[in-house]
Amino acid sequence: MKLVKILAGAALVVSAIAVGQAQQPAAPAPQPAAPAAGGPPQQRPDPVPPADLPRPSTTDPRANLKPGGPGEKAAEAAWNMELVSNLPKPDGFFDPALPLGTRPPEPAPPVAGAPRTPPNPNQLSYTNSDLAFSGSQSPERLKAHMRNMNVFDVRTLKAKGGIDKETGYQLDGDYFGLPWPCYGTPAMKHPGSPNLYDTSKHVMEGGGNFRANFGVEREGVSLLAGDGSHSKGADLTGGYPEFDHVLLKKLGWWGDLTEAEAKAAEGKNWKTDPSGGIIRVAMQVHGCHPFGNAKARAVVWNFPDPVPQHREPLYSIRADLVAKYPTHEDKKAFWRLPTLYMSVQEKNKDIGKTFPLIMTSGRLVEFEGGGEETRSNPWLAELQQEMFVEINPKAANDRGIRNGEFVWVKTPPMAAVPEFKGLRLKALVTERVDADTVFLPFHFSGRWGGVDLAPYYPPGAMPVVRGEAVNTATTYGYDSVTMMQETKTTVCQIERAA
Repeated sequence: MKLVKILAGAALVVSAIAVGQAQQPAAPAPQPAAPAAGGPPQQRPDPVPPADLPRPSTTDPRANLKPGGPGEKAAEAAWNMELVSNLPKPDGFFDPALPLGTRPPEPAPPVAGAPRTPPNPNQLSYTNSDLAFSGSQSPERLKAHMRNMNVFDVRTLKAKGGIDKETGYQLDGDYFGLPWPCYGTPAMKHPGSPNLYDTSKHVMEGGGNFRANFGVEREGVSLLAGDGSHSKGADLTGGYPEFDHVLLKKLGWWGDLTEAEAKAAEGKNWKTDPSGGIIRVAMQVHGCHPFGNAKARAVVWNFPDPVPQHREPLYSIRADLVAKYPTHEDKKAFWRLPTLYMSVQEKNKDIGKTFPLIMTSGRLVEFEGGGEETRSNPWLAELQQEMFVEINPKAANDRGIRNGEFVWVKTPPMAAVPEFKGLRLKALVTERVDADTVFLPFHFSGRWGGVDLAPYYPPGAMPVVRGEAVNTATTYGYDSVTMMQETKTTVCQIERAA
């Protein structure tokens, strides 16, 4: 109840701000271009970012809500897959140029058959070079892969010859989908990396080495790779830091840049050089990895446990293991926030008496992520038509549950809401899980405590298949190493639905 009051109070504050700003004079909305005589309205193409433009962190996520817009992930946007046609603009969709709480005037209705100008997918690639999802993963290359799947080896995923008829692009040597990391500009034609840290291959054939990501020395000991440890064909046969303009000059390789590249790379490192020249010189000319060459760390000094050791989860069915392998102490300020560990574990050390099953969640091959897109695909939806829970025959028999029957899955947070019965799922009785463990896929949403939420979807946006969301059931927890919340596992109890 306290949480409800807090959230309600916050909503009132936000509403008051919105109303106050809505009363301010609205900025004039940009007017659409006048249609050419006798033709459909002309749309302005997306601008191509100049080479010296500071790299933005992302593109406008609201582009995903526009009619015919691409998907949310990089590959989908790069391929410009149209997922939903004529998706309506939801209430509250706003123009960032206008004051909060105001809406722009409705645009003129589109003319039937008018061409749609897609987002500029090259700009998406341009923003991600520090993740090694750079311009090398161009939409043109990815589309060529999609058109010529037959030339890729089913085991190695490497193209054996092949020329794209539409563009003339030579696919030979590429790995399908240009797997991460993929470096440089499209002209550099990095093939992608089928395996990380493979020193048996040249870096321009998908090889690599350990990244120099933690400095060059610690307590007087070098962190860089030793002599003789390097990727195949590298001009530097020992360790080296990540490449930047300083290292390139010290090595005498600055002259390998073109005049334009040198101008753009001045003061930059391989991640921020907009020309891609530092990457090109390091990899293509000298066979070195742009992120450096270092030793693999056996002692990770900046982790809570420099040498990994087992610590029992906050919610465990084994009170004896909680005592033997306790979690970390609570932190008063971690990333500026209090983070609880031992106090939660101690409070719930006997939770296994009420919730005796370990609940784990994971993927299905038919769906992806939260599943909103893939569950909207009728062919994939046909293959997985129900959200389910895998339960061992012993655990099922002890609870009077038979295969295909509906069950309620309950977890500790639900005790705070007595009227919430749990997740209503179909039981899949199988030996794939042991008697103490149950498995739930995490690709579902659209049902809540047994209630179908179909009436709440905008017209045309409802997935074919809906099911309970597993994150409704997961519990508190935070991994300071991966900096992720605990949404993959907890403890639960299962009972047969009436």
